[in-house]
Amino acid sequence: MFHNFAPEAGVIELSSASTSRRWLTRPMLKAMFGYPFDQIGCQMVVLRVSERNAVMIEIAERFGFTAHRIPRLRGRDEAEILFTLTDDEWRAHPVNRR
Repeated sequence: MFHNFAPEAGVIELSSASTSRRWLTRPMLKAMFGYPFDQIGCQMVVLRVSERNAVMIEIAERFGFTAHRIPRLRGRDEAEILFTLTDDEWRAHPVNRR
């Protein structure tokens, strides 16, 4: 799900949830990131993840996102990781080489 679109900055936020990793196929990824980067002209996608969500952290890193850890953003005892992915980083990702 995309939200918090800031057209003047070319930035949109992405949130995700799933019970299975199997939906992250090459065609799905291309469609998912084609929307912000190709259809509405974003230059960056932002993803917010709890520091405790090891699965989503691994997925974000695998797809080329850059991590920025913000202490206490989810409360006194929990940091949030803001992941960013630019259009250039996405286009350079191996999933786009086929």
